[in-house]
Formats: sequence, C-alpha cells, structure tokens
Amino acid sequence: MTAVTGKWKLTKSDNLENYHNAIHTTDEYKDRLRKLADAFKKDPNCYIEQFTYDASEGTLRRIVFVNGENKRETKHKVGAANDNTTADGRSAKITLKVESDSRISIHEKGADYEVNGFVEVKGDGLTLSLTGNGVTSVQTYTRV
Repeated sequence: MTAVTGKWKLTKSDNLENYHNAIHTTDEYKDRLRKLADAFKKDPNCYIEQFTYDASEGTLRRIVFVNGENKRETKHKVGAANDNTTADGRSAKITLKVESDSRISIHEKGADYEVNGFVEVKGDGLTLSLTGNGVTSVQTYTRV
C-alpha cells in the first residue's frame, strides 16, 4: 500500500456539506469546515493530508495539516474494526481494508450514521470518496 504513502494537497471538494448533513455532523464542526473552505479559497495550499502505511505494523496513519499545523492524527490497524473518534467528537467503529497497492476501502459506523468509501491513488492524484446515509462526497488531492 505504498502508493497512498506521502503528503497530499486538497485540490477539489464536492458535496461535502450535504454529506456532513446526511451523517448528522455537529453544527460546530460544520462551521469549522465552512471557515476552512473560506481559507482554502484564499490559499489552496492551506490543507494537506499525510498518509503513512506501515506494513510491519499493518497500520495506516493519517495526519491533517491546516496552515502547516497538525490538526488531527489517527492511526488504525488495517483489516480490523477500530474504535474511532470522529473529527466532531462522536464515537464510531472504522474498518480499513487494503484492496490493492493503490486502493483502501473504508467502512465506518456510528450511532446514527454509516459510511462506506475508499481512498484511491492514480498517478499523482488521490481520491477520497465517502458515502454516508446515501449521500456521496468526493475530495481530490495531488501529491506534494
């Protein structure tokens, strides 16, 4: 799963607000996302994600940077149901599955939502597609 390892700059985000409404994200977190969207319009380099797959541990680590500051870090065992705290503070279970060297599937279930999706690398592009409660959002990234 070495293809996903690296830093990725967000270049496009589609249907994110509708997706977060569908999965019942807190209003406070949606307000933070709106502020981030405004910052992104001013500086497209403000949002970076870093993924690191560690084959020896069987883990995927994800770090989100906003304006260079580490805002969120997660590390999950691949192929197992992991306890997860969502970005807005809710408890959930997340399962990541390596489908190929360039694709990881995602399943997350919380008390009032369920999400299926994937992270996929093609060339210097990464796509994060998430479908929650019937609504899909797609984020597109380029390698930094």
